[in-house]
Amino acid sequence: MGSVAVKVGDIQLGTYTGSPLTIKDAVFAGPLTISVDCLPLRPGFSGEGALLFTYKITTVAAVAEQVANAQAIAIPADTIAPVDVILESSTDLMTWIAALPGNYPVSPARRFFRVRTVLH
Repeated sequence: MGSVAVKVGDIQLGTYTGSPLTIKDAVFAGPLTISVDCLPLRPGFSGEGALLFTYKITTVAAVAEQVANAQAIAIPADTIAPVDVILESSTDLMTWIAALPGNYPVSPARRFFRVRTVLH
């Protein structure tokens, strides 16, 4: 029996062997390669078939905007220890460095900020 294997890089997401293969809400950071390998239904078979593959490409800026709108820092009234509020900046949303509030010069790269808390 034939099959369809879906891989992102070296990670196999699933295999279709007779019932619909659905992979939902999988998120991968790129650049990356997506491959769909199709094997015949039976040896020597070269009949027609159909394959539907859909995907959505989302920019880093769009993800950052969604995350920024969805998250806020709250410090509960009954914390057991002092809390440090830390501001950090990044140009790639992967590498974060400590930042200070204030004016930032124009930059060729986008700059993202996040706030996090650390309990003493």
